[in-house]
Amino acid sequence: MTCTVSAQAIPDSALHWVYKTHTDEMSGESGYSAIVVSPDTPPMSDGNNMVSLVFYIKGKMMFSLLSFLKGMIPPSTTTVEVKFDDGPVEYFACESNSDKLNSLVLTSSKVILKRLEASHKMMIRVPFYQEESKIFHFNIEGFKLPGT
Repeated sequence: MTCTVSAQAIPDSALHWVYKTHTDEMSGESGYSAIVVSPDTPPMSDGNNMVSLVFYIKGKMMFSLLSFLKGMIPPSTTTVEVKFDDGPVEYFACESNSDKLNSLVLTSSKVILKRLEASHKMMIRVPFYQEESKIFHFNIEGFKLPGT
């Protein structure tokens, strides 16, 4: 599934969860997504870039995606550091989108789902090409699994 978002200034209201329902035209199966945007901008940004955390579930398929409109994530990135509330730093395996270098799929979605439901804030450290790693903050308070 491809989701396109235009680059623009991010209003405060967009920093909270937005829920969407998607229906597969061929199978008729519904999928649900929850999207939250970070107020932080990535390196090499012209001010029109944003970072979003997407949680998607369809049937038994579930994934978490960290997405950038523009970005240069090294394809060799295999883990990211994540912190929920004041808890310890956790390391989550991830896979980068080697074609566009602008997204990371976090592969422990069931664990992340539990943390999202129980937490208020999230920080994630992401590496970038020829730049220092950057920490992105998300207000995840009030997360509710879409479709429930």
